[in-house]
Amino acid sequence: MPFSQAGAAGRIALIEEAAKLLNVDKEVCNARNGAVSAGDRSITYGDIVARGSLNRTFSADQLKAMPIKKPADRRLIGHDTKAIDIPAKTNGAARYGIDAEVEGMVYARPKIPPTRYGSKVVSIDDSAAKSVKGYIKSIALDDPSDTVPGWVMVFADSFSAADRAADKVKVEWIPGDALKVSEQDLQDHGAKLIADPSGGSLLVDDPGVEAAFAAAKSTLQRTYTTSSVLHFQLEPVNALAFEKDGIFEIHTGNQWQSLILPVLARALAVGVDKVIMRTYLLGGGFGRRLNGDYAVPAALATKAIGKPVKMVCTRADDMLFDSFRSPSIQTLRMAFGEGGKVTALSRTISRTAPSARAIYARSARAGPIGRSKASWTKRRTRPALTLSRSASACLTAPAGMRARRRTRSAARGGRPQFSNAQRRKAAGAARCRRIPASASRRPLVRNARCRRGRRASPASASIGGAEM
Repeated sequence: MPFSQAGAAGRIALIEEAAKLLNVDKEVCNARNGAVSAGDRSITYGDIVARGSLNRTFSADQLKAMPIKKPADRRLIGHDTKAIDIPAKTNGAARYGIDAEVEGMVYARPKIPPTRYGSKVVSIDDSAAKSVKGYIKSIALDDPSDTVPGWVMVFADSFSAADRAADKVKVEWIPGDALKVSEQDLQDHGAKLIADPSGGSLLVDDPGVEAAFAAAKSTLQRTYTTSSVLHFQLEPVNALAFEKDGIFEIHTGNQWQSLILPVLARALAVGVDKVIMRTYLLGGGFGRRLNGDYAVPAALATKAIGKPVKMVCTRADDMLFDSFRSPSIQTLRMAFGEGGKVTALSRTISRTAPSARAIYARSARAGPIGRSKASWTKRRTRPALTLSRSASACLTAPAGMRARRRTRSAARGGRPQFSNAQRRKAAGAARCRRIPASASRRPLVRNARCRRGRRASPASASIGGAEM
């Protein structure tokens, strides 16, 4: 269905509902500039959605016959337009999550444990922090959702005080099992997985691949690795949280509210209807704010002390808690026939799945996170299928492509991730783009094989990977 017809249908639905709310005939209504007007009266699209009942449906025949504007009547398509957020972003009026404030709030900065999962607080020594003017106290967060286990929150009456006090608070942890797992460990494990021809997820099924390699005039094989990469968005993650009349409000910049809401509800031990997220402009997201995990510690902090809490992570804190792009190891094989034409391609990839953490959070809707066999299976296989779709889209473009799909997760004990000490060492060596924030998901292996009946350049033969 053309987008113009879809837009026309939406305009009709808005006008009809606006006419009901304004108690006027729909024929006198006009939709323009974000509102429906009838004479000197008007109602915005937002109010129509909030107050009305937009349940209008259209059949396929109705949509096909939908009248659309003539090109000469278009006011946006084909015309120079200005982004409506540019003035506010340039004159300082724009409101980002870090700008959110409410009366009576206190500030907090976290002390992040050695491992993202499995760490436990043994003791907190805040004797030195008491010398900081404005320091209030430090507490260990109790997180039923297991999003921020082992976190300690340092409170003060200003962020500068919370920042200085956090540096003086000493915390002793029992770290998680993955304390000594390094990026090289993951790469080495991935190499072993690639070497096993029986494992992995077959995205393309072509029984002629090996025959094409056997008959090839020449072949090429190369192995490539990619390192962990942080998002490093301009605005470090932050959130303001408070409770009023039994409702928890979270004010922050976020890209996927429905993903984190059930996790917040579980962390706070309330229903999803008792949690509201107020979304602000993003000071850079690039996918990091798809995962709203940073809202959880702010929510837990306000519940613990009974006051509005504005949690702000420093750049260093942000690096230790990123949903980073995971490392990978990939082996590419190509077979060439007469005239250098590509006759077969096989690409085997092993990597951890960056979307696993999102699926992990999402499973909170169904029950306990990471406890049952079903939730672990969902976490391991779902990301592979998600990435497979984007890979298949690239592979099926050439003519004559045949496909099969098989998914199996790689077995590895524990929850591999990097310790914060390792990340700090890497940061000190000025290798920021290689610093992993947490490789806490098991590597998945995916194999893709195809045979092509026409010449393909290396660029067109590559398999796309989906990133958060």
